[in-house]
Amino acid sequence: MRRSPKRAIIVVTILIFLLAVVTLYYYYNIHNSYTNSKLSPRPLATVINNIQQSVPLKKSIGSSVTTPSQSESTLIISRGSNLKSNAAQPYNFLYVLNYNTTTISKCLINSKNGSLSSCENTTGRGFNAPTGIAFNTKRTMVYITNTGTDSVSLCKINSKTGAFEGCDTTGYGFSSPSGIDINNRDSIAYVTNLGDNSISRCLVDQATGELSQCTEVIQNLAGPTDIHLDEYNAYIYITQSNADIVTLCTIDVRTWTLNNCINTGSGFNQPQSIKLNKTGSYAYVANEGSNLVSLCKVNNVTGELYSCDYTGTGFDDISDITFNENSDYAYIANETGISVCIKNRSTGILSNCTRSGSGFNSPSGVEIYTTKP
Repeated sequence: MRRSPKRAIIVVTILIFLLAVVTLYYYYNIHNSYTNSKLSPRPLATVINNIQQSVPLKKSIGSSVTTPSQSESTLIISRGSNLKSNAAQPYNFLYVLNYNTTTISKCLINSKNGSLSSCENTTGRGFNAPTGIAFNTKRTMVYITNTGTDSVSLCKINSKTGAFEGCDTTGYGFSSPSGIDINNRDSIAYVTNLGDNSISRCLVDQATGELSQCTEVIQNLAGPTDIHLDEYNAYIYITQSNADIVTLCTIDVRTWTLNNCINTGSGFNQPQSIKLNKTGSYAYVANEGSNLVSLCKVNNVTGELYSCDYTGTGFDDISDITFNENSDYAYIANETGISVCIKNRSTGILSNCTRSGSGFNSPSGVEIYTTKP
């Protein structure tokens, strides 16, 4: 049967349409293949393979891949995530001044529970009956008072290991120095002298840390054992063990003289040291006579102490107190060891005090340092 011209036109049109579809299909596949090879991200397996070819990696069971040496970065590969670098972490150390052995212990602090371990009394040298410790603002240098030799030691701090290095004496005119603190400009040091019941003020060389031009600025005290500046250097606190008092003085920051000294707080018994919390809202006083820690509120206008009460338990012949960086643990120096207490950040109350660390000999001072990785 003869086909009509109309039917032929329809057939040709369909063939042309099918040819166009096939052409577009092949063009699309070729274009995508070219694009993927040039622009799309490589699969994770390809990335790992390339890394393994350039850096020798040691695989462990699980999802992590680590390098064989500490000098190389640790690579962590987790499901659904990118490659990450596991950077070195800082360490927190507690320094403990050992009065009887004239040494300083350095203990590693457990960041999870505050406990002490790996205590070694080998950091620094040249100490003699050390009792007071203070850092400069940058925490690159440390000052130690030596009651046995009427001197102050200055040491550099190794920022990676926390070790004291290059220790030597600095300043002059001290008499059984017991406590020390540095202002927030690293320009002035204050030292309590048990031997002649005075306070010395020294200039600090901001480059070398050396003390000079030391002069007595307060006299006729009663067993000054410790000294502590508030964060803003507006006030200074002095514990007087023989009078069972804490003295508060204002500071003239133009001349760094101490003025308008008054007694503040109550209930102290042979106070050995004083420390303010990070916000300056609470003050802690270590009472050797009663084996108790006083917790006082601080007036944020006048600096005066009030509402003093006792906190924490299990202490003996207390000499010093300090806090970790997060201010959730307190460390108290006792005659027979170090107490670690949980510190309530809101109320300041100390609780669950337990002994930690070992190798101490009549601890007389404590302070915390964080290394820089």
